[in-house]
Amino acid sequence: MPYYDSHVKVYHGPRRGGKTASATGDGAIALLNSQNVFSNYPIDFWFKENEESETKHYKSEPLLLEELLRIDDPEVQNKYRRSLCIWDETALSLYSRNSQAVVNKMYGLIITLIGKLELSFDFTTQFISLLDKNIRIQEDALIFCSDLSFKYPHLQRGSVISQIWQDISGRYTGEMYEYSNQTYQQTFYDKWVWNIYDTLGTFDILKAQEKITWDQLRENVSEYEYTDNEANIEILKHLINEYEAMEQYKIPQPIMYRAAKTRGFSGKAADMGQLLMEVGVKLYGTNMWDIRPFLEKVLV
Repeated sequence: MPYYDSHVKVYHGPRRGGKTASATGDGAIALLNSQNVFSNYPIDFWFKENEESETKHYKSEPLLLEELLRIDDPEVQNKYRRSLCIWDETALSLYSRNSQAVVNKMYGLIITLIGKLELSFDFTTQFISLLDKNIRIQEDALIFCSDLSFKYPHLQRGSVISQIWQDISGRYTGEMYEYSNQTYQQTFYDKWVWNIYDTLGTFDILKAQEKITWDQLRENVSEYEYTDNEANIEILKHLINEYEAMEQYKIPQPIMYRAAKTRGFSGKAADMGQLLMEVGVKLYGTNMWDIRPFLEKVLV
């Protein structure tokens, strides 16, 4: 199977600086190259390659963020594989101060695995410091966008965008920004994307702040925390042998329970009592265990 080169781009800069237009340009090029595009705002256009060719309709699919959390589902993987996901104003959903939230961590794990998932992302944010660090770990390019009409008033507003690239991973130039400290300026003439997305469009802000919850499966991998009765019985038999070696035949219940717990017994004191009686240990009085019946049983 041909190798797919995934990427993570982060477009940042002041409002109305051309971030979404730049990401939309990436999305349009991807669509024209027969790549699936998912975005949290609609990209929709018709394109005719030349006079002889037919006019074709291209559009992005909705980026369902809650669906991405099920990326371990083979059906979801197949849907997003080799696609471009455009997440506009990412910091609204993945705020840096919520970096310890489970959802932020989950999206961070997904971004970490995009190479194996053959998945690419374009993120946009006004302030890079507000974007969660879990997302930024995998960024390949950090691109500062600004409208050149701010500097050159004769230019039409929103028609020419300055992009200053930092090649964070070295994927585009072969040199990581950390070592080269080199930036690259690119001019993006973006009037061609004006009509393929709503430049004044927005999305549901409350939806961006919506919390996602799910039941998290738990697995006990502690060295001593067994739930198997056979393992617990073996622990108790070894403990009884230790008491026999010390010639202690009657042991207070709390002391024996604490000793069993330190050796890895799982369960409550009542569980231990039931297992002790199953192997032949008798209760002496109200709070003492007598191990002699067990020893006599073993000898017989």
